Amino acid sequence: MRKRYIVIILFIFLWGTILASCKTLDNEKRTKLNENLESTSSPTTDSVQNHSSPTITQVSPKLQQDPVTPTVENNQRIQTNNKSMSIQTEFVSPLEGINLEELQEIISNPFFYSGDGKDDGHHGTDFSFYQYKTFDKIENLPVQSITSGIVRSVINNRPPYGYMVMIETPFSSLPFFLQDRLHMHNTESEIPFYTNLSCPDFQLPENSQTIESYSLYTLYAHLHDLPEVQIDSHVLSGYPIGKVGNSGSSGNPHLHLEFRIGPMGYNFEEMSHYNNTASQNELSNYCLWRVSGLFYQIDPMQIIEYYLQNR
Repeated sequence: MRKRYIVIILFIFLWGTILASCKTLDNEKRTKLNENLESTSSPTTDSVQNHSSPTITQVSPKLQQDPVTPTVENNQRIQTNNKSMSIQTEFVSPLEGINLEELQEIISNPFFYSGDGKDDGHHGTDFSFYQYKTFDKIENLPVQSITSGIVRSVINNRPPYGYMVMIETPFSSLPFFLQDRLHMHNTESEIPFYTNLSCPDFQLPENSQTIESYSLYTLYAHLHDLPEVQIDSHVLSGYPIGKVGNSGSSGNPHLHLEFRIGPMGYNFEEMSHYNNTASQNELSNYCLWRVSGLFYQIDPMQIIEYYLQNR
């Protein structure tokens, strides 16, 4: 009986020893595991107090900005980098939802050239309707840039154009057949033209006749409100530049469209006439654009029709 008690006591002692050794091994494993975790942390990360979560810093990516063309006051000529304009642009309709081929159907006032240096006649083409296709009116219809180019003027509701945008497209960016056609329109008259329009004195640069130095300027007038585009910004053909309105010297909602050929790189930051509040710079820019001959007016529909026939 005594031997049985001794065996039981020895068994209990041995079992307790085994359990104690296992606990010691578990503590050693936990210690090694903690050491491994600490060794894998970033060497630049400070030790965390009170088991708080580490702070993560987010860095916003830097955007590569396009080179900015310098603004020019008083229409001084500027040199522009036209590498971004080297791809030939295609024409699109200036009115969303209406094809180029359909523009002829909605002309309300055609182009009429009255002579060199004269501000009468009609220097552009007007488009308007009261109902056309699924449209019940033209007002607020989105206006699109016909070609890709550089914004050269954004006028904030000044007479006679009202809210207006002007976009320059270098000849080199146009289809080759259109380059040749436009170059034929260049005036051979002496510049500046004689005009009886009230204009401040201003000097014109020499008029180069090389095709590389000319651009097609497109003017969109009587818009509904101030366009969101900015001078010197680049736009693609089909880019929305405003909505049809009735601003400026306008009797009904319509889009007034002008095409002119002129030397590259002119900004018209101000433009107005036939108004007592017009500044000297506004008058000068208006005369430079309309009657000086430096920017020679052409029939927009004639150019659009030629494009449609040869594209």
